[in-house]
Amino acid sequence: MREVVLRLGWLALLTACAVEQTSVRLDGKWDPGTATASGETSDAGTGPDGWNLEEVIVDDLGGLAGVQGTALGHQNRGRATITVDFDRDGLPDLYLGNPGDPSQVFRNITKPGGAPAFELVQVLTEDHLSWSAGAADYDNDGDIDLFVGGGGNECDAFDLLFENQWAQTGDLWFEEVGVRAGVSGRRDADKAEPVPSPTAGVTWVDADNDGDVDLFLAGQRQTACGMFSAFHGRNTLYLNDGAGTFEDATELVGLHGTKMSTRHPTWLDVDNDGDMDLYESNLGGFNWLWRNEFIETGKLTFVLYDTMHLGGDDIRLPERTFASCAADFDNDGWEDLIAFRRSDDDCSLEFPGAGTSLDTGHALFLNREGVGFMDVANPSGLNVAPVGEERARGVMGCQVGDLDGDGGLDVFMGNGGPTSGETNHLFLSDLRSEQGLQFVNARALIDFPAPDAGLTGSAPPYPYRTHGTVFVDINRDGTLEMLVNNGGPAFMADRVREPNRLFDFRWPMDNQRVFVTLQGDGVNVARDAIGARLALTVERGDGSTHVVHRTVQGAVCFSAQPSFEQDFGLGTDGQPVKLEVRWTDGTVTVVEDLKRGGRRTVVYAR
Repeated sequence: MREVVLRLGWLALLTACAVEQTSVRLDGKWDPGTATASGETSDAGTGPDGWNLEEVIVDDLGGLAGVQGTALGHQNRGRATITVDFDRDGLPDLYLGNPGDPSQVFRNITKPGGAPAFELVQVLTEDHLSWSAGAADYDNDGDIDLFVGGGGNECDAFDLLFENQWAQTGDLWFEEVGVRAGVSGRRDADKAEPVPSPTAGVTWVDADNDGDVDLFLAGQRQTACGMFSAFHGRNTLYLNDGAGTFEDATELVGLHGTKMSTRHPTWLDVDNDGDMDLYESNLGGFNWLWRNEFIETGKLTFVLYDTMHLGGDDIRLPERTFASCAADFDNDGWEDLIAFRRSDDDCSLEFPGAGTSLDTGHALFLNREGVGFMDVANPSGLNVAPVGEERARGVMGCQVGDLDGDGGLDVFMGNGGPTSGETNHLFLSDLRSEQGLQFVNARALIDFPAPDAGLTGSAPPYPYRTHGTVFVDINRDGTLEMLVNNGGPAFMADRVREPNRLFDFRWPMDNQRVFVTLQGDGVNVARDAIGARLALTVERGDGSTHVVHRTVQGAVCFSAQPSFEQDFGLGTDGQPVKLEVRWTDGTVTVVEDLKRGGRRTVVYAR
């Protein structure tokens, strides 16, 4: 195990990025604490919530866990990362999608109290352009299936739907049923043969609240191979008929007209009315926010929101948005949006502490009770870099979650493009700040190349091209790991095959969590309970209480899906008091016997 103890403080969060930073490689480890912009060792600094960054220990266990290098035969051109419990043993298993390289399913074989470990179960494809993926129990049989979107930025390709055979056979094995299910490719009006086209983002959602999950595919407009058809740029909503097949309802519900290069969109309940709305994040044009009218009218129809701008912040921006995701950052019960801009801008652009980031930066839109959104990316610190760092630009892979267990949501921004990788950024929430929602850039925790263990051939240059990323408790020790899928385009040489990362964190504080898994009945509520809302009341040591909100999602950010298990950070002294679950059919379940550090499954019942 290679330990990296970090000694990088927070002495200059608001400085320009014109100074070039140096770093030192020592015995296969990266120690950014030995070098600053001036080449001198920095003083220890205070991280978020009062603890010191020098006390954090970070290991990259990717090689030891079997998700990189010799375990795969070689590094791959990584894209999708899915960590869900495919074999129903309580441990999150793994799918890694790689365009032009083998894409595989791994079983989690971690022993109790042991280091994360996976074993290869099945190679789903050898050279398919597997760009994106999403997992859900689409047939409500009790095991989780997998959809793989083909093509993406690379070229046209057929999509694949893999049905999990666990419920029928007791073996973890997948059978491809995309043609039978009607989702292998887009079809024109006369129901001709399916047509291959480039699929970018994949999301599962119960759009019509009928108890089975539907499938939304984001359509790429331009690809590297230059092909073009009528289906380029066309998003697709497949409605699940409950009998194993899907119907293309895109035009019927009004989602067919934008024809943008939609990348990785997000479903969220903007107005808390009980149905899921859609944020269509687009590269090279406006983003669009669609309101689901199902609850209001009884008919599944989407209309554009056009009055959701507050304080001059335009929800249609930033332009060139590659990925987005929803979460309740301020824990007010209204889901917020974060939009990550894919930018080629020079890092010398200035980002003031106030004002708008929407012209050149990322956006963090806080939902003001369904009336509108306000962008707080700049004042919160998401568009600011310390001395010697480039700001987090060019984001593709990304993730949101409570990585350190303090109760606040953290943000990972994975950078990189076709020609070269860029430094990744990790922003940790600072709950002790008196300035409202605040983040500090903890990039130093993860800024080191992969150790030699597990690598095959010559190590590619660091940094890498980062894509699908998840926060997940792989070994069920109560702490989240960060699993990152790296790699370059399928059309480039082997040098873009890059090592995946599995970051294991040991934090200096005794933060604990409560883990909750929801289970629908497969009739009124989908088995995965995608779209269900959770609200956990937490009591602090001083007797005060606050509520932490979560939503079960069917894909998050860029080609990523963490476990369906929801985690709630309690900090050092928080105690769970009451959990309220609002299921997708409107039924509410209240649980009051949760334990600090415990795990609980909540089963739907009317």
